[in-house]
Amino acid sequence: MKLFAALQFLAVTKALASSLKRTQALEISDLSANHYSNVTLGTLQFTIHDPNTDITDDCNVSWNTSSVIQPGLALHKCQHRHFEFGFRYGISDIEFFALVLQQLNGTALGYSVVTAYRTNPRWICVQGSEEGLQERCVWSGTLKVEVD
Repeated sequence: MKLFAALQFLAVTKALASSLKRTQALEISDLSANHYSNVTLGTLQFTIHDPNTDITDDCNVSWNTSSVIQPGLALHKCQHRHFEFGFRYGISDIEFFALVLQQLNGTALGYSVVTAYRTNPRWICVQGSEEGLQERCVWSGTLKVEVD
């Protein structure tokens, strides 16, 4: 009888421990954006990894820079369709935007403000670094995005 009670206790403890598992932040790497000067084109690309599910996906979007990307929470699907993303307030300037991320199975939703201003020196933007390129921005390191 004591053995059965001990096994029940262990099963309940294990179930509680797994339900209290800490959710780790989504990890964004290789985040960069370009604004071309010879054509009205902007691009943004990144790789997203969810360490909780070990799912990785590549994401990108391009747009005509003569207009803005409209606000939306998750309008663009990533390459392998594990995640989708959008821009909470739209995007007209690659130096400042709010990136919204969502895993398509609904397990992770989060957003981060990406800015080149003094508050966040990891988003580095350089004007005219290459022929035909008006501006290029690159995130230094891995961007951690907390999830709900």
